[in-house]
Amino acid sequence: MTPLDLARFAEHAYTDGHAKFRDDIDHEFWIDHHGTNGYCCTVGDVAVIAFRGTDSLDDWLHTNFRVEMVECGLGMSHKGFVNAARGVLQDVLYFLNATKPKHIHLVGHSLGGALAVITAQRLLGQAIPADMMTVTTFGCPRIGDETFVRTLGILSILQFIRRGDPVPDMPPTSLGYCHASMWQHFTRQDVQLDTLTEGHSRTQYRRDFE
Repeated sequence: MTPLDLARFAEHAYTDGHAKFRDDIDHEFWIDHHGTNGYCCTVGDVAVIAFRGTDSLDDWLHTNFRVEMVECGLGMSHKGFVNAARGVLQDVLYFLNATKPKHIHLVGHSLGGALAVITAQRLLGQAIPADMMTVTTFGCPRIGDETFVRTLGILSILQFIRRGDPVPDMPPTSLGYCHASMWQHFTRQDVQLDTLTEGHSRTQYRRDFE
């Protein structure tokens, strides 16, 4: 799938599911666990798991502002992200066991990107091979410490960041936070936006690839 395809899936995770999305989707499954939302589907033998990102003040207060770290595998990761990902793991496993895809795309914008990364790490612990998964994030914040990031080294992680998006600069490195991958792809380098609404917009991320 192209970055545009995946950006559209990330954006679709914010919807109520009633709008027609694509004609080639087979199975659809929506996740809603105490405010953590995701959209799962299959396109042929490929599964897409898209997590909704920050869409309300509640997200920032209850998930994103919990900047303390907790154990996550061999490393430490953002407490709010870990708790949110833990809550949806069983739904993700249910969907994958029911559809048995040959490849899995985990995708998300903002907080959704963090959930995609942590869920991929959790799936490694469920004996799903790394080469069966691709993680793509748009405007993802920093997620955990260096040890945690090293555990992700076997995964294929693509991070897209817009110029002017402040979220990828949070939480600060002074608290020990790192990005999930050292490779970050900047979109629309000619655009300089300095507000959360404009620079972080999921719609703008999608438009960058059109």
